[in-house]
Amino acid sequence: MSGPGGELHPRTGKLVTLSQGGRSAARSQPGQEFNHGLVLSREPLRPGRVFAVRIDRKVNSWSGSIEIGVTALDPDHLDFPSSATGLKGGSWVVSGCSVLRDGRSILEEYGQDLDQLGEGDRVGIQRTAAGELRLWVNGRDCGVAASGIPPRVWAVVDLYGKCTQVTVVPGEPEEAEDGAPGDEAPALPRNQSRPDKFPNSLESETGTIMMSGCGILTNGKGTRREYCEFSLDELQEGDHIGLTRKSNNALHFYINGIDQGVATTLTPLVVYGVVDLYGMAVKVTIVHNHNHSDRLRRNNAIMRALSPDVGRRGLEAGGVGEPEPERLLFHANCGQKAAIINDGRTALRPQ
Repeated sequence: MSGPGGELHPRTGKLVTLSQGGRSAARSQPGQEFNHGLVLSREPLRPGRVFAVRIDRKVNSWSGSIEIGVTALDPDHLDFPSSATGLKGGSWVVSGCSVLRDGRSILEEYGQDLDQLGEGDRVGIQRTAAGELRLWVNGRDCGVAASGIPPRVWAVVDLYGKCTQVTVVPGEPEEAEDGAPGDEAPALPRNQSRPDKFPNSLESETGTIMMSGCGILTNGKGTRREYCEFSLDELQEGDHIGLTRKSNNALHFYINGIDQGVATTLTPLVVYGVVDLYGMAVKVTIVHNHNHSDRLRRNNAIMRALSPDVGRRGLEAGGVGEPEPERLLFHANCGQKAAIINDGRTALRPQ
């Protein structure tokens, strides 16, 4: 972004280092500290202009991610809190998928979950001439986050949790000629290499049922927080995980051939298998054999001690416990940072 508002204010949180003439900010000690990464725009926002940053780097050390918003507090006289949610005195911040005013939630389930954004994604904040606060993610207007925003506010970006480095990027739309933003104002530049139908993660997508950790997420919300006592985070290379939709619409997950029980009874009639190569997982292969006795021996003792009533073996991928009608393959269309190889049987994250 050129012109006023295109740089970060020289006063920052105590663990922030600025570079590129004040356009890039990085949090020092990213593996040791997740707070004190607060930065603000150098100048107050002009009406209608989007102040946007690109996420340059994330780490896996913490939970949570970038937070963005506006504040009426002058950076020159601000006593920087440890995070954006600690800002008071007229501050509005989008954190995750919630909107907070002076640290208190005023809107839940707003826009896109910022915690799911990855490196290369762009997020911006806009104060319209009508006093509305709007969030922009990769060129998409997420709608009104709050209203009644004062005329003089600064953009706020918090390098929080996993987010450790950002750079200010061109942000559109500009204000309309009459000083008010129009409905047809251009958006932030899209990441053209990522199809719109492939978000960074499917956890929060409508119509999606996912196992994450040891719980079940339905449309991004925890519906069974302790589905089983063996967390996916504990799986190692060579372990197997599978799922099946039973004839009674019940969804079951399997770990190394062991049925973990009913995850939900409300599975839609038409569903597709989904694998998210997230965090430490970088490569998976669809398997069709049952020769995993070593893995079973390693895990059966744990699983039977935790859940003595489980132990029935099945297939590892799709059609678990039932005859498999055909060889299962990954769809050729996948996320931007994934690749399908091995004749459709293997998915990996090349970087």
